Amino acid sequence: MQEDKPVQESPVSGSRFSRRSFPVSRKAIVIIIIAVVIVGGAVAAFFFYSASIKKTNDSTNATTAAQKAVAATKAAHQTSVEEQQVKINALIGSSSAGTGSGTATTQDPHVIAQADAIAQAQVDTANQSGDDDYIVSAALAQADLLINTDRAQEAIDSVLLPLEQKYGSNDAYKYQIDSYLGQAYAAVGNTDKANGYYNIIPAAEGN
Repeated sequence: MQEDKPVQESPVSGSRFSRRSFPVSRKAIVIIIIAVVIVGGAVAAFFFYSASIKKTNDSTNATTAAQKAVAATKAAHQTSVEEQQVKINALIGSSSAGTGSGTATTQDPHVIAQADAIAQAQVDTANQSGDDDYIVSAALAQADLLINTDRAQEAIDSVLLPLEQKYGSNDAYKYQIDSYLGQAYAAVGNTDKANGYYNIIPAAEGN
C-alpha cells in the first residue's frame, strides 16, 4: 500500500506577503480623511484671512489718502482766503480787515472797486468748489470788506442774511455768521439787533 504524503501548504497562501499582511482599519482611514480635511480647511482659511486683511488694508489706505487730499484742499482754500484778505487790506488800508470791525482809510472808489473785484472773485471760486468751509470764509471776507467800507447794510442784505439762511443751523458756521451780523447791525446803528446776535454767541466765540 502506497503511503499518503501530507498535503503541503501553498507557499503563497501562507506567505507573509499575502494581501492581509498590512491590514488598515477603517478607523485609521477615517482619521486620515478627517486630518486631511482639517489641514485643507486651515490652509483655505489662512488664505481667505490673508486676502481679507489685504483688502481691508487697501481700503484703509485709500480712505486715508482721500482724507489727506480733502484736508490739503481745505488748507489751500483757507490759505487763498487769507492771501486775498491781505491784498484787500493793503488796498483799503484797514488794520482790522478780517474781523468785521475795521474802517477803511481810503474812500477812493477805484481802489474800493479793486477790492470788491478781489472779494467777488474769491466768492465765485469758493461757490464753484462746493467746499462749505471755503464758501463761508469767502462770503465773510466779502461782508468784512463791505462793513469796513461803510456798506454794512449791503453786507447784511446781500451776504450775511443769505448766509445765515443757508448755514445758520450749522454750529460750525453759525457763530461766525452771528458775529458779523452783530457787527454789521452795530455799524448801521441797530443796537438791539446787534446785541441780539452778540448774545447768541458763546463767550469763547465772541470777538
